[in-house]
Amino acid sequence: MKYDTFLHGKIVDLIVLELKHVKKTNWYKWLNNQKLTRFTKQGYFPNTKEKQVKYFLDNVQKKKDLNKKIDDDKKLQLGIFDKKTKNFVGVISLFRFDYFAKCCEISILIDFENLTDSIKIYKEAQDLLINHAFLKMNFRRIQTTTFSKELSDLAIRLFGFKLEGIQKEREYVNGKYHDLYLLGLLRKYYDFD
Repeated sequence: MKYDTFLHGKIVDLIVLELKHVKKTNWYKWLNNQKLTRFTKQGYFPNTKEKQVKYFLDNVQKKKDLNKKIDDDKKLQLGIFDKKTKNFVGVISLFRFDYFAKCCEISILIDFENLTDSIKIYKEAQDLLINHAFLKMNFRRIQTTTFSKELSDLAIRLFGFKLEGIQKEREYVNGKYHDLYLLGLLRKYYDFD
């Protein structure tokens, strides 16, 4: 399957998602995998290829819209293409654009179970999209949340996010309440190397 690359990296490319990626890959199955979704608010109901097609058509920016000025609250959602294995291995998104405050949110879902270089892939994919958000889209702040202390610590260590707050017992996942970690990253403190 051919991919249209939007952002080029050394070990991954961030690709423009197209309908063929929904129809010809196992993307929809990632949301059924309880191990992959254990740190997300996914996996409550079974996902199907048909549901993933509907999600794609309703929520993912179309290829022709990526180079236009974005003036609404749509997601910029890209696929993660592993150059070594030549596989589509995840999705990464910028969303909740606030053009007045110059802020947005970031999220990522990677098929970690089938990757040998998962941390390297995670790091490069996030770096590519953070650079794009700060340098091309002119955002000054990126934020994210997680109910995983492990993922919170990883975001702080790998990207320089700062812990800005903790909402105690905010999320209910897998039979218990979890704290929600609020993380922020300012462009003026980001290391662009």
